[in-house]
Amino acid sequence: MSEASLWSRAREELSPFGKLERIENGIAKGTPDVAWLLRRYPRVDPVSGWLELKYEPAWPSSDARPVIIKKLRREQVDFAEGWSGAGGRSFFLLQVGRDYVLFGAPVARLIFDRAATRPLILGMATASAEGRGFPTADIVKGLTA
Repeated sequence: MSEASLWSRAREELSPFGKLERIENGIAKGTPDVAWLLRRYPRVDPVSGWLELKYEPAWPSSDARPVIIKKLRREQVDFAEGWSGAGGRSFFLLQVGRDYVLFGAPVARLIFDRAATRPLILGMATASAEGRGFPTADIVKGLTA
């Protein structure tokens, strides 16, 4: 598994609800991986935002240890904080093994600062699924709420 396979899965599961565009931006550091425009219900206006994809093979060996996302960068957290602070939607979708977690900038900052354990992340998550497959409905609801 990898971030590329997470993108394939997210695109497959979320595309029926709208549009997702993979962003490859070498100019502006911190720009998220995906721009999305989704609608939760057929007759409701769609909403848009940003999604940063992250993959880790396993959780820390103990729930007391901080979660470390090796490729999480300060610029990515700063972007999410700035975008969300201005009233926009910006999320992180983390896959750890067979688990999926959707969270916002506050959780990303805690992870970056190495102050977030697995129970804290799951407790603050916008949506999550532990070992039960991609939580499409929960993620769409979290992104569009």
